[in-house]
Amino acid sequence: MNILIIDTHPFHGSFGQALIEAYEKGAKKENKVNKIVLRDTKFDPLANSNMMVEPVIQEHQKWFLWADHIVIESPIWWGTVPALFKGWIDKTIVHGVFFKYGKGMIPAKLMKGKTVRFIYTLNGPWIYQLITGFVTWKCLNRHIFKFCGFKAKRTPLYSVQFVSQEKRLKMLEKIYQLGLKGK
Repeated sequence: MNILIIDTHPFHGSFGQALIEAYEKGAKKENKVNKIVLRDTKFDPLANSNMMVEPVIQEHQKWFLWADHIVIESPIWWGTVPALFKGWIDKTIVHGVFFKYGKGMIPAKLMKGKTVRFIYTLNGPWIYQLITGFVTWKCLNRHIFKFCGFKAKRTPLYSVQFVSQEKRLKMLEKIYQLGLKGK
């Protein structure tokens, strides 16, 4: 399987980076893997009126077309993804590559047959997501993943800043196992 891994955490040395590295280590045993690290990607994350797509973003779009399965890791801050990730979405997930409007306004889903695993971390407890209605997941899943044709699953990891080292190791093992299975 061809797997595209996307590390959206803006900070080098984060637990999110460790999660992505654990997934990648497992995935590379049986799969072909490409990886995007947004903090190391030079692009203008601000949408502009002409929406000129930088060459690095065009390369990322090609990797989506190559991939059978995409794994995205992101922290959730103030109920949403970091600005760098959102800016990258605005530049990357575009008409003509991920979806296409035809007759009427119902889009053709150009990513059908591809799967996504969204791994996200929160410093808060699981009850926070219940209270807020899983808003970030619902937004990404309904307005991006399903809209483009991806079949998506999520893996939330809660209270990451406050759990023991033992619990963090269990989280890393869980993500490694997902990579090993290509899920």
